Amino acid sequence: MHPTPPPLPSDPTAWLARGQALEARQTPDALAEAVRSYEVAITLLRPAVANGTATPHTLAVAWMNRGNALHQLATPADLAAAVASYDETITLLRPAPADDLPARNTLGAAWMNRGLAAHRQATPVSILDAVRSHAEAIAVLSSLPLEENPIFRRNLAAALLNQANALLDTGKTELLESALSASRSALELATPTETTALESADLAFKARRVLCDALGHLLTIHESAHLPLQPLTTEASDTVDAGLTLARHWETQGILYFRPIAIRLFRFGTQLYRFNQPHFLAEFILENLDPEISAGSLPVEGEFHTIAIEAITRSLDTMRRQPGLMFDHPDNDRRLQTWRDLKSAEARLAKLRPTAA
Repeated sequence: MHPTPPPLPSDPTAWLARGQALEARQTPDALAEAVRSYEVAITLLRPAVANGTATPHTLAVAWMNRGNALHQLATPADLAAAVASYDETITLLRPAPADDLPARNTLGAAWMNRGLAAHRQATPVSILDAVRSHAEAIAVLSSLPLEENPIFRRNLAAALLNQANALLDTGKTELLESALSASRSALELATPTETTALESADLAFKARRVLCDALGHLLTIHESAHLPLQPLTTEASDTVDAGLTLARHWETQGILYFRPIAIRLFRFGTQLYRFNQPHFLAEFILENLDPEISAGSLPVEGEFHTIAIEAITRSLDTMRRQPGLMFDHPDNDRRLQTWRDLKSAEARLAKLRPTAA
């Protein structure tokens, strides 16, 4: 005879713990089973909340967990179900009193997660829905005492970052300024601890990436409309320089996690300087790749080397095709110096590359 299997627990917290353990495995089967575990917990918690033996917050957390697992499964049906789960969380937490900080923080997180799931559905309607959800998250999280708990500050920065991403992905040029504002605010919240806390550094890098994306779009629009570029190029170059300085800081700590975003910022920076301030391109490249100039310099290999050489080669080709200037033209000296600086940078990279490893 086979032994009788033990009865399934009737304690909802056991089902929540089971779901979290399954969710941590990150496989489709485990995530699907986690969803079922959360659903059992929800079924058990509903009467407990009704008779006062469990709090609405506990039930809200169960719905949130269900939404998170569905979000990771990420099929269209799962994403729609995730949004519905977050709606349940929000409904349960909306009456949270002003002094219930954990409930209000969870409410802000629910709005943020709802926005991420809606954004991931990737339709024009769902992306606008994401914008509205992140606006709700920002409203809730910005009312928390940010200086009392670093989690509150990071959650607000994340909500602003997500809002900036969603605004960009609407494709609406009239929302670019709003995307700029949101990414600037996210960056402002993250920068005070970006050199000491990895979570803050991650938010700061991502905020700079979104900020550069928005500035890049605006630069294209301004150039087509013959509008001034200087304010935008100044902010863009400052953003890139600060981001790559941060990347070099973490490189000195042995943290290489941020290299993918550093590559994006470096590529954006070389394009920015090549088109707008070519006389600073060589300096920008060597400041980031030459260990004799900067501690924690980025490696002269792989994409960093490819991006740098491509930028130098294209700049030199552009200069070769430019018509000659008159002998006494004031731009002659700058152009000649730019050529020398680029050739010098090219030679320096060739010397550095064999020892890059």
